[in-house]
Amino acid sequence: MLTGFSGFLGCFLLYAGTMRFAMNAARGRRLFVAALVCLVWSIRGWGLQYPWTYPYVLAAALAVAGWWFSSGGAVSKRPQA
Repeated sequence: MLTGFSGFLGCFLLYAGTMRFAMNAARGRRLFVAALVCLVWSIRGWGLQYPWTYPYVLAAALAVAGWWFSSGGAVSKRPQA
């Protein structure tokens, strides 16, 4: 039951982080990290032998991508000429 709740909470945090990132690109970094932790916890609880775990793996990958984009990883750091 706790595994299912952490998966639900992780998906909710991923949704909230995405909405926060959509409003302001510099926001939502902590929500993405919290979503990643909850989703990985649920994946470890179920294991990869069940087919319903794979959407949570994809959601965890999206949380990592959201964290990377919100932390400025996609922005070029080269000086403008």
